[in-house]
Amino acid sequence: MTTFGKICGFCGRYSVPILLKSKGTPEQRFLRIPFVNQRYISTSQCAKGIYEPEDLPPPSAPAHDLLNIRMRGYDFAVIENHMSYVTKLASSLGADFIKKWATPAESKRVTTFKPQSTLVEHEYDMVMYERNVQIGGVTISMLGLLLDTLNTTLPEGVTLTIKQHEPIDEEVRYIPDYELNALKAQLDELGGPVRTKK
Repeated sequence: MTTFGKICGFCGRYSVPILLKSKGTPEQRFLRIPFVNQRYISTSQCAKGIYEPEDLPPPSAPAHDLLNIRMRGYDFAVIENHMSYVTKLASSLGADFIKKWATPAESKRVTTFKPQSTLVEHEYDMVMYERNVQIGGVTISMLGLLLDTLNTTLPEGVTLTIKQHEPIDEEVRYIPDYELNALKAQLDELGGPVRTKK
């Protein structure tokens, strides 16, 4: 079968003459088959291009609120290195606001006992380190890529938590001053601070 054709400049139809290998006269063997019209996005066929309104704002993806990325682990060097990696990754993915801080370490004593007895076999002092990175201005499309990358590159022994920022997260950063709190409690028991007028 031999095919050749052309596009009509007026109606946009593509017509193909097909040479049929059947019996008949030469006039009957050449058929002109019009194909379906081309489809257009707009309702009318625009020969000069697609109409675009001039007053439309450029498309933009919505940005997510402030997110806290919390990393916890027992190895100080790994946590510090991973915090710097998360900071660089977030800035390369377009985060506008990046803030990082360290939370005070938690110390725990782990004791193992000898089998079938209450005698202490070993004692370990474990220190849990925590680092936080707060990011903001990450678009929704980049957030999925950020989460997948963080999940893939998470070091062994590190726990990663991502959540929206809350005011309680800010209070955990600071070590309480127990002496100052005790003095404030004593002052409240005595009737509060005395204010003199000048």
